Amino acid sequence: MAREGQPPSVTPVPSGPVPSGPPGHKPLRPVQMITYAAGTSAGLLLNTTVVTWVMYFYVPPPGEDGVPLIPIVAFTWIMLLGRIVDALADLPVAYFSDRTHSRFGRRMPYIVALGLPTVVVYWLLWSPPAAGLSILNVIYFAVSINLFFVIYTAVYTPMMALLPEIARTNPERIGISTWGAFFTLATTAIASVGSGLLLDRMGYRGMAYVLGGLALVLTYLPFLTIRETPKTAREAVTIGFWDMLLRTFTNGPFLAYVVNMALFYIGFNTVISGLPYYVTVILKSSKASVGLYMGAHLAAAVAFFPVMARIAPRIGKRRLYMWGIFTVAALFPLFFFIGKVALPISPQVQGIALMALVGIPLSALYMLPNPLISDCVDYDELLTGKRREAMYYGVQNILQNAAMALSAAALGGLFNFFGYSAKNPAGIYLMGPAAGLCFLLAGLIFLKYPPDALAVGEWPRFTLWPFRRLPPGPVGRP
Repeated sequence: MAREGQPPSVTPVPSGPVPSGPPGHKPLRPVQMITYAAGTSAGLLLNTTVVTWVMYFYVPPPGEDGVPLIPIVAFTWIMLLGRIVDALADLPVAYFSDRTHSRFGRRMPYIVALGLPTVVVYWLLWSPPAAGLSILNVIYFAVSINLFFVIYTAVYTPMMALLPEIARTNPERIGISTWGAFFTLATTAIASVGSGLLLDRMGYRGMAYVLGGLALVLTYLPFLTIRETPKTAREAVTIGFWDMLLRTFTNGPFLAYVVNMALFYIGFNTVISGLPYYVTVILKSSKASVGLYMGAHLAAAVAFFPVMARIAPRIGKRRLYMWGIFTVAALFPLFFFIGKVALPISPQVQGIALMALVGIPLSALYMLPNPLISDCVDYDELLTGKRREAMYYGVQNILQNAAMALSAAALGGLFNFFGYSAKNPAGIYLMGPAAGLCFLLAGLIFLKYPPDALAVGEWPRFTLWPFRRLPPGPVGRP
């Protein structure tokens, strides 16, 4: 008899997704793939709006329209605290979701119960009590942003954990990832490009009502088409919290993936959060034009997505991802030179062209994360005999939230020490090189991810320092 957490010795565990799926698996219909991909994009819509505009809303640049609502130092520390609280919520949410038993499954109860409260708190985030600098605004922002992060986690960690569970074949995962990439770009365009236009016409509160309402509809779409299959007693995850966590952190390929993603988010969100400052202070354009710069990168990503989808099977996910990460690392530092080098085109056109150029490698980076982490979950099932999707997405969310906090702290530090005004804009100029360094480090970490030539069942068993202990091997392997 196998010990808890190990596969039974009589039945080999598949080495990865198989063409027909495991026994009893019902193939996903196209409408299910589409509605699931749309549901996952709802969280991105809310999060991108917050990352893009919440700092500019509460701490506008000196001399520009609007007045500061809280000091920049307070904003930096509150965002850092918020991401820490969010990170602390990720693992309990993942743990209880993996162990939930209900006739609606392990994930849907959280999505259905907390989808509406998430949007309500998002709406409240843009309605501070005072019109200028006030301790009331500091307290209000601290409470509302922390509450938003916690409820957001409780909805979208289970939502993301559905993917490896409902998509058990390569064609299904590719199909969902394809639709997911399109919805990712569409919601990013709405949150980045559309938000600027809405902001110009309706203000921050009106923008929040429109985008929050759209996110609410998208969040509930998967519930209309997907019926999650409850786990049997044999399939249930019953190992303890700390053992579950240790096994996750000793999955070497997952660590190579997730640490790389954390660095990706630090660099990417530093640029996204700093872009309104770059556009209005450095390029002397309006807030509404921020959408043009975001739109340039999104249009390029959409245009090249079919190209990347065709290239990925030919050269492999790992190789394409590495090309994307190192290319972005080389492009982001060029923001430092816009307007400083004599060129026959205006700085505004240079900025739009650079954002479009960055969108090409980002199209690959938008497409590949979900297939990569799904492979890591399959590898974990090979080792443990259990499927623990939520724990993997929970750990990923922890590091992503830490990355969000560090990106806010890094941008706030750059602005605080080097300046972010028209008279002293050095901090704004430095955001590009800082982001490029993060992408370079992300690429170096990802070099540890297993080569494309190896099937999941052939992956070498390794971990990253300081996680030296390896869990028991799979059936038939040491």
